[in-house]
Amino acid sequence: ILSAWNPPSLVELQHVTERESLLRNFGSWQVKVGDLVDLGRQGTSNKLTTLSEYVGSMPGDYYLFDDGDFMNSTGLGRNWSVPPGITSLTTYSTTANKHKLTLALGGLGQGIPFHFHTDSYSVQVHGQKRWGIYAAGAMTKTGFSRVESFVTWLERRRGGKGYVAPTWECVQEPGDVLYVPEGFYHATASLGDALAV
Repeated sequence: ILSAWNPPSLVELQHVTERESLLRNFGSWQVKVGDLVDLGRQGTSNKLTTLSEYVGSMPGDYYLFDDGDFMNSTGLGRNWSVPPGITSLTTYSTTANKHKLTLALGGLGQGIPFHFHTDSYSVQVHGQKRWGIYAAGAMTKTGFSRVESFVTWLERRRGGKGYVAPTWECVQEPGDVLYVPEGFYHATASLGDALAV
């Protein structure tokens, strides 16, 4: 919904999360990473590792999709500004309870398989991320598996009998804000090293 958003809070976050700075300042911090089974079925990351160990393994079998602990405990989210347009939604208003900023970090091909949940937004901080989004009730009849990466889904199911293209597909660039309404199936794949909140 918003392209090239560039408030001071994002510029600051981009600066402190550049690879060398991120590893120098937070490399020894514990982060939660998950494989496709964890992320696809439970929507959460359960394995603990250090940020340095995880980044050194990228791309690999695990994806960093933190539940807000990292951004909160490191203080990286303390000056965060909710993007314009998002604040009009009760969930993200400045008067609502403080929401958690989820850190998503992965290498080429890593991301989250198709899933849905309550409404959310994503701000791309570094790199690029490919998205496929189906409006509520519009998921293709070729289906998906909760343990199938978006890359695998694109290779195996795209164009099959009964295939219906995602309602929206895009590549999210740094500064792009993407809002996903509640109940919309969506999947992501990093197009190289990519970090988002």
